Amino acid sequence: LSVLGISEAVSRPFNGWLSDTINISKLYYYMLGNVGMVISNIALPLTKTYTSLVVCMVFYGFFAGSFNVMIAVLVRECSGVSRIASGLGWALVFEGAAYLFGAPVAGWLHDA
Repeated sequence: LSVLGISEAVSRPFNGWLSDTINISKLYYYMLGNVGMVISNIALPLTKTYTSLVVCMVFYGFFAGSFNVMIAVLVRECSGVSRIASGLGWALVFEGAAYLFGAPVAGWLHDA
């Protein structure tokens, strides 16, 4: 867990700088971070040794850092500067609902 936190903390400033430097849409960069997190989650059960688990967590942390950095930027692009506080509030409401209901729904689907 500490490897994940360290790699995410290191990758946040790097991904913020990289998203401003390269000529790619912020939305595509956000989606790339999501796809990277999905691939890391899918690869997690395939890890057999501690070293492979650490490598998987480093990649997950890197992509999670790009995901978290882009939320405020995308909310500003969608809602505008004058409504950024409201937009971030709604983004956090939906993110919190996903965290709150995600695990019980996944358990229900697993049991069904």
